[in-house]
Amino acid sequence: MALVLVACAGGNASSANTPRSSRGAETDVREAYTQYRAAALAKRGQIAVRYLSSATLNYYDECRRDALTMPDRTLVGTVGPTQMLTILGVRAEFDAQTLRSITASALVARFVDMGLIGEEGLRKLKLGEVLVDGDIASAVALNGATPAGFSYLFAKEQGRWKLDLTSLNDAADPHLINAAHDAGLPMPAYIDSVLEARYGAARVKQLHHPLGP
Repeated sequence: MALVLVACAGGNASSANTPRSSRGAETDVREAYTQYRAAALAKRGQIAVRYLSSATLNYYDECRRDALTMPDRTLVGTVGPTQMLTILGVRAEFDAQTLRSITASALVARFVDMGLIGEEGLRKLKLGEVLVDGDIASAVALNGATPAGFSYLFAKEQGRWKLDLTSLNDAADPHLINAAHDAGLPMPAYIDSVLEARYGAARVKQLHHPLGP
């Protein structure tokens, strides 16, 4: 599942022209990632969301709204494959009444509590070189000593560094596209196959209908 996107995917995110960070800022960025990672792996959602950027929470709020209202004919071809997978996952895990009232923070916290956070990726990945430009930072993701093919982005908000997961869509989308190609399936069918492994074919068929306004 790519519901809370923690770099299960390859991709390219370059920060070669970003100024090198000061030692203090680099330490703070690493600490933000460490705290998020620890909370997510411990399935402590309310703590984990404290280390996620406002852009991340806005993204999941958009997915919440689309789960309620976006018809399947609009969903296909309108959003990228990672966002489509997320929207359908939201439909699978929550009913309409809950989605009408739940906040983005609570939504993400629930996903973390349920373990839908890319746990394998979180366990394997660490931060490489951290680069800072004002209130934006990037850090190369490493799998052991090997670059994982993308960078994490961070935003400094109200004096605290927070992880921006929205940037990982650009890394995860090519991964899903390549996987669908290797499976010989069009993207919607491949996404269904991913979801069927968790929810079953009958349940997945229902997910292609919006839950209601």
